[in-house]
Amino acid sequence: MHKVATLGEVGVGKSSLLVRFADGALAPDGADLRGLDYKLKTVEVQGARLRLQLWDTGGQERFRTITSSYYRGAHGLALVYDVSDRLSFEELETWRAALSRFAEGAAVLVLGNKIDLPRAVDQAEAEAWARKHGFLYAEVSAAFGTNVDAAFLLLAAELHRRHQQRYSASSLRVGSPRHSRRSRRRC
Repeated sequence: MHKVATLGEVGVGKSSLLVRFADGALAPDGADLRGLDYKLKTVEVQGARLRLQLWDTGGQERFRTITSSYYRGAHGLALVYDVSDRLSFEELETWRAALSRFAEGAAVLVLGNKIDLPRAVDQAEAEAWARKHGFLYAEVSAAFGTNVDAAFLLLAAELHRRHQQRYSASSLRVGSPRHSRRSRRRC
């Protein structure tokens, strides 16, 4: 099971993105999604089935100390901003700083949501910011479902790649004759 947390300012569409990806539906207008803790979704990546546990902060991002419990131990993070709201993009730096303290090593996908609205943030600027920090990047519209599945599958593919990499590295160390005590004595 891979824990994936969504983070970002209030109103950027985190809950709507999760409902769209997990259920294939649009969250009802004005719906109170604060009760949403997590959703489960199984996806296929390169022939492997990955089970994603998708966590939502449920509006608690106002209290960043509470939110840290959501992303602590996460394998992946979706850092969401609203392309029509410049301030939500600027606040990504605050979220990035928090991630370095509580979720170091997690795969991060920066999601520019609401591409169906007039832009306040240029795509090239946002992509450059994500690349500078070693994050994946995608733009989506939860309202229309544009690119939502593809974006989360991009993150899932990165989680799978990292899992395979860890598995391959650990299998070389454990049980490898080159690293056993017996083989070292013979040298």
